[in-house]
Amino acid sequence: MYSGKSATRSQWTCVTPTNVNISGNYIVFPGETIELTVSGNNIAADATYVWKKGDHVIPGQTTATLTIPNCVVSDAGNY
Repeated sequence: MYSGKSATRSQWTCVTPTNVNISGNYIVFPGETIELTVSGNNIAADATYVWKKGDHVIPGQTTATLTIPNCVVSDAGNY
């Protein structure tokens, strides 16, 4: 039954980011700052990120740049 109301439909396209790179292969000394940045193609301007050290999520880190100020030996690892 037609009620006289029209409906609109949205179409979404999912684009997979390509050529994603994380800058940084660092040798740093305690007290220095580590800065890792994500870049790539097809990354939305409002994208959020989940940074991990090994398999563990780093709470509160959701931007394209991970900054670790005043690093200590325990900051070494795979990010």
